[in-house]
Amino acid sequence: MTLWFLLLFTGVAGLIMALAVPLMRGRVKPNSLYGLRTERTLRDEDAWYRGNAYAGRLFFRTGLVALVAVVGLYCVPSLRDNFVAYNSACGAVILGGVLFTTVLAVRFVQSL
Repeated sequence: MTLWFLLLFTGVAGLIMALAVPLMRGRVKPNSLYGLRTERTLRDEDAWYRGNAYAGRLFFRTGLVALVAVVGLYCVPSLRDNFVAYNSACGAVILGGVLFTTVLAVRFVQSL
């Protein structure tokens, strides 16, 4: 059963990376749905593109680290055999990484 969760968590990490690519390449125009939306980025187009490029690079790295962590945690037999421990550890890595990355990105935009 844990194999399904390995696939789920690797998919989430891959999705984070895939969503980051258009942001870091500057392909997402200012909008109210997708991207780093703060008062500053929605008001200033230059801040939008700079902030989202920075956030995209961070989120791509976060997804990559999460992917490595999810696979690495699966390789630990005591975690792989403990459904709750594996899911909790993977969830903590992904959620913690996304929250930390969001804080760094918002601070970057505030410093512009």
